[in-house]
Amino acid sequence: MKFPQNTTMKHLQKLVALVLLTILHCNASTIPIVDSIEAFPFLRSVDNPTHVLRWDSGTMVQLLSSCKLIRVTRRGIRCIAASDQLAAGWETLFIPEPPADPIQGSACFARNNALCETSDGRRFFPTDRVYVSDRSVGRCRNGQGRMLIPDTDTGLPTDDVSLCDVLDTNLDVVYDPVNNRIFTKQLGNSIWLYTVLSILILVVVVLTAETVSHRSQTKLTHNIVAWVLLAGTSLLMLTHVDGRMHPFITVNDTVFLYISGAYVTASTLYWAKTITVALDGNTASTDTTETLVSETLASDTQRDGINAMIGSIHFATCVLYGTVDNAYVAAFFFVFLFRCLQKLHDAHNLPDQWTFTANTVLLLDVTYTALIFYFGVYPHYTDHVNATLYAVAQYVICETVAANCAASGPRR
Repeated sequence: MKFPQNTTMKHLQKLVALVLLTILHCNASTIPIVDSIEAFPFLRSVDNPTHVLRWDSGTMVQLLSSCKLIRVTRRGIRCIAASDQLAAGWETLFIPEPPADPIQGSACFARNNALCETSDGRRFFPTDRVYVSDRSVGRCRNGQGRMLIPDTDTGLPTDDVSLCDVLDTNLDVVYDPVNNRIFTKQLGNSIWLYTVLSILILVVVVLTAETVSHRSQTKLTHNIVAWVLLAGTSLLMLTHVDGRMHPFITVNDTVFLYISGAYVTASTLYWAKTITVALDGNTASTDTTETLVSETLASDTQRDGINAMIGSIHFATCVLYGTVDNAYVAAFFFVFLFRCLQKLHDAHNLPDQWTFTANTVLLLDVTYTALIFYFGVYPHYTDHVNATLYAVAQYVICETVAANCAASGPRR
């Protein structure tokens, strides 16, 4: 069964445009922070790296007054809005400062010169100076603004939590400004699984690029093995094998993780189906020409696996960061949007190759791209206008590039 090319093109292009332009607000925002020792020991925004972020003015006041939770990790300061639903039991994934109840968290009250301060005088992310005791000076070796406290001076506040803890020890901090609670999680220092996952991501990126540009320089088996290893390693991190993963604390993040896993699985099944179809009927042949044709067809189907491989990378980054709203989401949105438009142009130029299954997969790609925008890209914008302008700009760029690719030759 095949769809008329004009009908398919018109409806799917409208679907892409309408979904992206009428997307609803996800009610969250992120402030990227400077992740270098030059910024120690204070939080500094990437947009204004010379100034220390203050909690008593500007954007930070808005965060404290409007956010259900404020999360500080290596990737930045994330606002979880009041309208966002939290995952049940998320508190148990963190360790509150003793002797607080694990569910209730530690009492930590907002201060003008810090995010908050506990009853024993320990401050989180102060903006004036950072108190560090002599015995733990290694926790913050760099940066001006540190005040060393002798171990005998127990009457002074010591060991403030600062950017040093976030970057050097990989601390995950969640503050509840409504109930004045603070939660922390010390992520594991074991990095073997994280390193393996990072290497596999690079390998899959290279193989994907070869598949797109130089089909003859990539092997089907290499792609399949790399994908299996990447997906398997991501699942190991998801089960907290090495304690490196950031916890998922919102329903949106948890839901999208399942969506991403389902998308990768569906794309991979379609990839496997195209390989099977390409090789079917030629496996028993002894004719050299037919064997070469069979290998060529199998190599062609690697383009059908591009989305499966890119999707596996996206799934891995979500696992690493504990949220789809991470530093790389804009790049993934661009790539998936480009792939959707590229397939649409292929459907226009090669209508005979687009069966019911192929069009269903394309609809799945469009839906997944829209969900990436909804869950990951839109939270970076504070109003509908800027988000719409961004979506339109990305759509125009991807459409131009996809049209040029289609003019230079057929692609899947």
